Amino acid sequence: MNDEIEIEPGDLSRPPSQGNPKNYWAEKRNLILIGAGVLIVVLIFFFFRVSGKDKSTETLAQREQKLAAIEQKIAVLEKQKEDLLASGPIKSLAEKAKRYHKVKKGETLTGIAKRYGLSVKELRRMNKLSPKTTLAVNQKLIVSPGGKN
Repeated sequence: MNDEIEIEPGDLSRPPSQGNPKNYWAEKRNLILIGAGVLIVVLIFFFFRVSGKDKSTETLAQREQKLAAIEQKIAVLEKQKEDLLASGPIKSLAEKAKRYHKVKKGETLTGIAKRYGLSVKELRRMNKLSPKTTLAVNQKLIVSPGGKN
């Protein structure tokens, strides 16, 4: 007889589970799950690292385009500002706007002036009226030299 122990090829990879096939397959399954988990973690890390670089590059390019567009807008606005300042004093729309009053039958310069918070002298000056001028029905009078009600 031979004192040598014959070992089957499958027995070499078997962990020390005391020959219990249930333990053997449970341990194999655990190793496979751990290996798969590690592989998934590595793949996720690699994916986000690679895609993160692409996104960073894309975002940087987009930001550079936006910055260039903003710089162009600023240049246009600065040019407009220079043109406005070169054209002289800037008057607001309220300063430019004139308000008119249409004269009705029976109205006087004194009543119209009081209604708009003006003196008769101011109302005459704005409308270039002499003291002898009489009002006509439907005549338009300037009652606000811009900004006044």
